[in-house]
Amino acid sequence: MRFSLLLIIPVLASTQVRLERVDPASIAPADSKLLSNSRTVNDLACRPAPVKPVIGLDLRFHSGYELTLQLQNIAGRGGELRTVVRVTPVARPDRPVFLAASIPVPPQGPASNGEADLKGEYVVGPGQYRVDWLTAAGGLSCSAHWQIETKADASLRGVPLGMPANTADAVPADPFDDGSDKPGTAAHGFNVKLLVNFSAPGLDTGSMTSDDLRGITAILQGVAREPRFGRFSLVAFSVDQQRVVYRQLLESRIDFASLGASVRSLRFGTVPLQQLSNPDSTDNFVARILQEELGSHDPPPDAIVIVSPTMLDDKRIRKRISSAQLHVTCPVFYLSYNPNPAKYPWSGSLADAAKAFHAQEFTISGPKDLTSALRKMIDSMSPGR
Repeated sequence: MRFSLLLIIPVLASTQVRLERVDPASIAPADSKLLSNSRTVNDLACRPAPVKPVIGLDLRFHSGYELTLQLQNIAGRGGELRTVVRVTPVARPDRPVFLAASIPVPPQGPASNGEADLKGEYVVGPGQYRVDWLTAAGGLSCSAHWQIETKADASLRGVPLGMPANTADAVPADPFDDGSDKPGTAAHGFNVKLLVNFSAPGLDTGSMTSDDLRGITAILQGVAREPRFGRFSLVAFSVDQQRVVYRQLLESRIDFASLGASVRSLRFGTVPLQQLSNPDSTDNFVARILQEELGSHDPPPDAIVIVSPTMLDDKRIRKRISSAQLHVTCPVFYLSYNPNPAKYPWSGSLADAAKAFHAQEFTISGPKDLTSALRKMIDSMSPGR
């Protein structure tokens, strides 16, 4: 992915640079030499700063760099501004990971007096890492070296993380890329049925954003990595679009690639015709999904897990479901993705509807919420398994 720097307007520009993993053989010899040189070079007069690693909802540690660059140092040079990052696990110096990005620099205009803020991000597992970084353009370079350390604190103990220790990689471009193999399951793992709602949250947006999508898939991947969950069936649907988009029968792992292909067929931000012609169509759809999917199963699941962004409140749905008097024999858990619970503290209509089945609700805003919910789900399920 490429981004353009606007060098004509002398204002502060900010660009998120997407780093991609590359073969070390593709790194230019001059860049490799700078990466391996312990001293720093600053021909570009730039100001790089490492970003402290932070655990994300995807249970990966996110780190990276921030760079302030004087536009006058690259204006009119043309070519490209290239960045190369080498992340090396201290415990595995034989396994460095190379990440790179290039940004076109327009060969135009007098030097600007403004600045550009450039940010790059990568992900790592628990461990210590040496980071060698450089940015170069028009024969000028800027290099730096630092170390980072990541630790799984008590809130993460016993929960499979999104990356193994002493590994590094680019941030997955595809939110449906789970990035790691599922650890070994228990001999008699729980059978879990998942209902996943891919819809715009009941907040300020009228469409499901990329951040919303990453939040929902991160929660789903956290559930999928739990080793005590042995097999999964899955129904993906959209309350917005009022349709089921994907089904997976009972398997030992979730097919995220097929799920992603189906979810991408959704037209977020559009309203189905039946929703315009029938104001009760959304209520009818939610009630039908829950009544059909939480009913009898063969074999019966050990738990049903509903994953959804927080939806707008509508008490009518729960009343319709309650009138059906459907009996569910296994625990039901509702994982509500809400990145801003202080701004939107309500449960929402789908969560309220799930209460008709005595669902335990968990609001997921960050990684600690997810890991806590997983522990409580396991603790409340059938003992002796």
